[in-house]
Amino acid sequence: MIKPIKAIFNNNELGQKLLKAALLLIALVLYLPYAYVAILTVVTALSGLCWRFFRQSLLKYKGSFLAFVFLTVTAVVGLFNGNFLGFRRTCVFAAMLGISAAARSIMTKPFFEKLLDTVVLGGLMATVHSVIEFIVNHNVPDYRSQAFFTNPNFFGTALTFCILICAFKAATNVKPVWIYYCAAVVLAIGLYISGSMSLWLVAFIGILLMLIFLKNYKLLAIFCSIVAIGIVAILLIPGMIHRLDELSATIDNRLQIWDFAIEQFKTSPIFGRGFYTYKLMYNRLCDTQIIYPASMSHSMILDGFLCHGVVGMSIITAAVIRFYTSLFKTRKQLKNKGYDRSISGFILAVGIAVSLYGLMDTTFVWVQTGMILMFFTTGLGIEDKLNEN
Repeated sequence: MIKPIKAIFNNNELGQKLLKAALLLIALVLYLPYAYVAILTVVTALSGLCWRFFRQSLLKYKGSFLAFVFLTVTAVVGLFNGNFLGFRRTCVFAAMLGISAAARSIMTKPFFEKLLDTVVLGGLMATVHSVIEFIVNHNVPDYRSQAFFTNPNFFGTALTFCILICAFKAATNVKPVWIYYCAAVVLAIGLYISGSMSLWLVAFIGILLMLIFLKNYKLLAIFCSIVAIGIVAILLIPGMIHRLDELSATIDNRLQIWDFAIEQFKTSPIFGRGFYTYKLMYNRLCDTQIIYPASMSHSMILDGFLCHGVVGMSIITAAVIRFYTSLFKTRKQLKNKGYDRSISGFILAVGIAVSLYGLMDTTFVWVQTGMILMFFTTGLGIEDKLNEN
């Protein structure tokens, strides 16, 4: 009985096929309630540990060891401070990182394309859902669709990533390209009715940089023309952009959140209290203080310091630097060999756009949106293999 089971787990080829199937399933489940995504992600990671290729990939890439140290420290800090929600988030995040590392080690171009297509397909189905939701609630003033997401901004972030995928497919001229143009239009409708204003800027910066990095200047000229027409339409049609009149109130809310986060950071500046420290402290203090309700600090830098302290942010910064150092090194080596660098260009463009957005919000670290970003990074495995040739 033991030998057949051992033979299964020694079969790396079977393990890789199962991982690919699990990745496609996660890509579809992304648009269901986040608990399903979290559970499937953790189960996939734990199952993957049974195969040698999965275990070997965990510390294979630059920054992996730093990520392991960070997760260990954050988990201990969360438990020590009674932050059990943050501890659970650490476990899910560890699973996400483990899956992305393993997927990167086995990634191929055809499967990467299929994985991105699956993410877009799920986004299109979620958009249809959101349109129906919007119609049903048409009597509710300023209603914002969110599909199965817990917040319209999380939903909008997922759709923004899908739009960036469509732009990548169009920029690399994946056939039939007209499908991705049509998909982008439908996804833009979903983003519009989600009412997320700042995400349009993320899409703009991401697409602009992507087309520049991929040197698709013809499509860049068309894109800039469309953006110019859109800006003119916004100026000529009052009320075209949802919630524009709420901008002042939104900024005031941000300032309240940041003030509270800074005060709480001062109480635990070295290690923080783990993921979701803002929510933890809100639950503990809301009965005695007037605090704006939120799960995170709406700023990646501020939330990083609040949750993980100076020590945790130092580790995160070092890991990010190592990741991008590896990315630039790979791009340079591929350029010298005359190989295609479109995937790393795509990841770099998205990374810059998300980093700028991260100064004002944290919606991309949610399990659903974060998993899409993890999918993007797995594409580096393709260029890693090209570099080894």
